[in-house]
Amino acid sequence: MSLFLWAAVVSATAPWMDPSMPVEERVNALLPKLDLEELSDQLRVINRDSPKSIIQQFGKTSIGTCGQVSITNRNAIQKAILNESRWGIPAAFYHESLHSGTNDGTVFPMPLTLGSTFNNTLLEEVYSVIAEETRIGGANIAFSPVINLFTDPRFGRFQEGLSPDPSLTSLYTVSAVKGLQGSVTAVNASSYIPQNKVAALAKHFVGYGGGVGGLNAARLEAGEREIRDVYLRPWRTFAQAGGKGAMPSHQTVLDVPMHANGYLTNTIFRDQLKWGNGWTISDCSDINVLQQFRVARNVSEAAALGIKGGVDQDLQCGTETYTFDNIKSAVSSGMITIDDVRESVRRVLTMKFSTGLFDHPMADPNATKTLDNPKNRALARQASREGSVLLLNNGILPLKNPDWSKTAVIGWLASSESKTSWNGAYASNGAPVFTLMDSLKNENVKYSMGASPDSPANNDDIKAAVDLSKSSDQTILVVGDSLQTCGEWKDNSNLDLPGGQPQLLESLASSTKNLIVVVLSGRPTTFGMNNSVLSNISSLLWIGRPGEEGGNALKEILLGAEPSGRLQAAWPKYVGHVHSGAQPFQQPLTGK
Repeated sequence: MSLFLWAAVVSATAPWMDPSMPVEERVNALLPKLDLEELSDQLRVINRDSPKSIIQQFGKTSIGTCGQVSITNRNAIQKAILNESRWGIPAAFYHESLHSGTNDGTVFPMPLTLGSTFNNTLLEEVYSVIAEETRIGGANIAFSPVINLFTDPRFGRFQEGLSPDPSLTSLYTVSAVKGLQGSVTAVNASSYIPQNKVAALAKHFVGYGGGVGGLNAARLEAGEREIRDVYLRPWRTFAQAGGKGAMPSHQTVLDVPMHANGYLTNTIFRDQLKWGNGWTISDCSDINVLQQFRVARNVSEAAALGIKGGVDQDLQCGTETYTFDNIKSAVSSGMITIDDVRESVRRVLTMKFSTGLFDHPMADPNATKTLDNPKNRALARQASREGSVLLLNNGILPLKNPDWSKTAVIGWLASSESKTSWNGAYASNGAPVFTLMDSLKNENVKYSMGASPDSPANNDDIKAAVDLSKSSDQTILVVGDSLQTCGEWKDNSNLDLPGGQPQLLESLASSTKNLIVVVLSGRPTTFGMNNSVLSNISSLLWIGRPGEEGGNALKEILLGAEPSGRLQAAWPKYVGHVHSGAQPFQQPLTGK
């Protein structure tokens, strides 16, 4: 049966195929038709680009959600499911969409840099492009925005958050949801969204980034009042803005793992904050991890705890068995009921209907021609420029008609080899990325590596950099961290520059008159005891993770464009000043 014949037959016989019906009525018409196997398969999230095996496994029953695959493979999976399954339930597809929508799409600055713009209108525009390009890439779900309050800069994922400040992040949340899903309306996760928008699935509910010691997956040490007053504030705004999805966090909150925390997810978030039909996807294999938390004795009990805890879909990463494979045994043993399973499937189907999957199941392969177009790149450059923060300037910036032949550029992070550090984590692949040296390739600047964030100091490399600096009118030094030293599971007990960069900075600061220091980093940076080295530099500029247009934006700033960003987080003088993640209101005021 062809796709078009399938559509004609199903639309003629199935009320849920009528796009004029409200989402809730369509869900109510379809849900009772599904048997337990079909129900449980709607709660699975496949994270592999293997259409043949997916079709073999789920062609007859359909699948809940797939990770983003090529458009050819996506459409092959979708067509097979629509033609072979009983009820023609299309698969959903997700993409990370943290700051870019799809491969070959525009890569904007990472959220920490976006958070420095203090420009809600700009953020809405950025997330609108992310939504459009996510949809063009074939996904209807964006794992975005990240609205965690990362209150400890030792945490490796600090760069993924917009700000540790609950009020600021709440304001940005509205802009992000409006950009991703369309106009902000009253709380209604059942409403339809435009076809150039996506379902926003925010991460990570709740308290992630405030764990003890700045460690990934560490428990949140906060009482319920503080959780409500601080950590839940962006989630309250997310619910009010109509955000459709959420991903639970890795850790325990109120001493209960979040993937089994029905009190926080169901009672507080869904009921008290009126999130209602919002649906959840587990973090990677975290329902199965309930056994490691010693709250589940076996995988069937873990599946039951996940369902009872408010987790609707099981995202499996790696080779572990899907925990929700055991839903049938959990039902047969009485740990959960089929009605419990139906409630989760109701929320999944609500997402699928509201994003238009039943009405527009296929992706258009020709639409990719508009990815990363000049208008979107210009927006990425604007966001990079507005997110850059000038921390110190003794009059050297802007450079006035510089003689580039007498300008030294130093630092591995300035080179073309450092593109991933400019793009940032969870960035899509394929679009051209400009580092500083890429942007200066037509200028006659002199370059020396000096040092890398990923390698110890090399005295010969540092000497070569110092010699070049001494013979130049001005020196631009780019230092910071790479994705090897700042990122997921890259937590750190020290905020000083990694690798051989401290020695390089000290050597240049003691011998160079006009030293412009650019910090490319995903977290606040310290510069040794009392930051005394900064007294010998001419300018200090933080650009965060600036995305694909970062180098071009930096060149514009050096020549006079305003770096209008302000700090979205407190910068400690040294790591001992870091406040507890459980007490973010003790942070100095941001925006200064």
